[in-house]
Amino acid sequence: MQLICGVHGVGKTVFAKKLCQKLLLEYYSASELIKKMAKREISDYKKVQHISDNQELLLAALSEMNDAQYILDGHLCLMNTQNKIERISYDIFQSMNIESIYIIVDAPEKIQHRLRNRDNQIWNLGFIASFQQEEFAYAKYLAKKMNIPLKIIYDNKEVAKCSFLEKENIMIVSALGYYVCFPPDEVPLVGVRGSGVKGINLKDDVVVGAFGYQNEDYLDIITNQKTAKRIKREDIVSTGRAKRG
Repeated sequence: MQLICGVHGVGKTVFAKKLCQKLLLEYYSASELIKKMAKREISDYKKVQHISDNQELLLAALSEMNDAQYILDGHLCLMNTQNKIERISYDIFQSMNIESIYIIVDAPEKIQHRLRNRDNQIWNLGFIASFQQEEFAYAKYLAKKMNIPLKIIYDNKEVAKCSFLEKENIMIVSALGYYVCFPPDEVPLVGVRGSGVKGINLKDDVVVGAFGYQNEDYLDIITNQKTAKRIKREDIVSTGRAKRG
């Protein structure tokens, strides 16, 4: 299963259906599956009274599905009847066969505009920002805990992919065949809004790959000249980051 998540009005459904067409997979909405199982509407506009019960209904619905691979459009956090943001239990997600998580993000102003046009509801910008921050933080937690990729989507494009595997080294490779190799501790911890640090110093060149590796005896390299080769790990020199390589 590919899980598409994000706050209300961020554009999950549009992205999910486009991804379904691209990957030739079936699309399912978590809320629609819950409604079908419960045979009732979820009341009071976006507020959920029995979050845990609804998620059990979702698991029951998923267990009846025959599709081996599909895309699920849902949430990681919900707003309860006290207008508080509440995380869905980790046990629920652990019970799903999730291969990767796509988190859809956008500017709170754009989300507010969509919700006003779509549902005739005016959401507080600060609340939207807090909701999105909590959804994003929980997506990172789940991906790390379950050891699966997290893909960050903005404007219907994948802008980042995070891997939470423990690695000894990070390698970045350019189109012209340059590489840098450095340990993860050369990358400082920054906040979500931080600009980060330079990984590789390029001129008239672009990054074509980046990955972490650990304890491999060999690395298999596929080049843009359609050749493949296997390199001994000890032949790869640690360069440090922010160099041309």
